[in-house]
Amino acid sequence: MFKKLQGIIFIIFLMAATSPSAPGVSKEYIDSLKVTLRSMNMPPAFLFLPHALSEVRGRTDRAGIWSLTAADAIRGARKLGIKVQVPNDTTMLNSDIRNDAALSTKIALGRLSELFNEYGDWNSAVIAFATSPAAFASMDSAQIADAPILRYLKEDEARYSKKPAKAFDDIERQLEMRQSELEAARHLEAEKNKARVDSLRKQQARAEEKTVYRIKRGDTLGGIAARYHVKVSDIKKWNNLRSDMIREGKTLIIYRK
Repeated sequence: MFKKLQGIIFIIFLMAATSPSAPGVSKEYIDSLKVTLRSMNMPPAFLFLPHALSEVRGRTDRAGIWSLTAADAIRGARKLGIKVQVPNDTTMLNSDIRNDAALSTKIALGRLSELFNEYGDWNSAVIAFATSPAAFASMDSAQIADAPILRYLKEDEARYSKKPAKAFDDIERQLEMRQSELEAARHLEAEKNKARVDSLRKQQARAEEKTVYRIKRGDTLGGIAARYHVKVSDIKKWNNLRSDMIREGKTLIIYRK
């Protein structure tokens, strides 16, 4: 009976949702979501859960109006008979199902129902959905009571109760901010990788240009530095020398510049 109901709900969403690639939703979608929440015995406040989820910062691994992770999207898609193999599957890259209002809603509500059956209350289910079951398991009672997602949900319900459409309009801006954060994180990681590669290349180049010089009688650091066109301070740094004193027969590492 429950699966049949979900099938009917899914058809309603397919008819009511806007274009799959658009983050915004229609009035019909919002009305359908209200009906669906009642049908699935979910709290009416879940109408504002997408907006509350969009306010959670620092999670660049989520997408769509329901802030689904790739793992949850793939798992939910498979239950719907949609073949998606891995998080970076080209199927998701070309048309990310998390940006499909109808599919993401069905996946999100299904996941929330699973978490409710596991934990026995909606607050726990919402926290686990917004973070992860592993993160939720590590929380103490004080952290659970003060979970940001619960606070956001309560505030959003009060703020948008008379204008739910505005909540979904505002999600678009939150998603744009999240995309900016993701791009910034990727750029920073790319810069770090480039810096690591450049550092390795410099080390390799220095190793290839290294000269081992054996100190002769009468040599001074100043004379050796002038011969190789380097600074005395560099020779001391390369060889961990604390003074200008050198001994005949010892060796010095010198890097050509």
